[in-house]
Amino acid sequence: KQWYQRRVAITAGILGNQMFTHYDRAHIAQLCEQAQLLQRALEHYSDIFDIKRAIVHTHLLKPEWLIEYFGTLSVDDSLECLKAMLTANLRQNLQICVQKRKKYRLRLCVDTTA
Repeated sequence: KQWYQRRVAITAGILGNQMFTHYDRAHIAQLCEQAQLLQRALEHYSDIFDIKRAIVHTHLLKPEWLIEYFGTLSVDDSLECLKAMLTANLRQNLQICVQKRKKYRLRLCVDTTA
């Protein structure tokens, strides 16, 4: 188990330092997800299906980071992720969804005059 923790720390360090610019982001994201480095996986995923699969594991993510992450998503993707989170575990994820809603409420407003 010690070697695994060391590998995870090395991987997190490499990704955190942004040492590489050209690489297979989807493959690296999958490897991070398999190692339960979900924050790093989400930073590399671009497909909404992959994002939704990873984002529902909020117990492995820092709430502050997750709320900031929502700011990087489109409004549609953000709403899809919120639905997935609430469907996966309403009790666990409701507070995070409320915090996200408070921070980004203007982005989620729909123009009803059109």
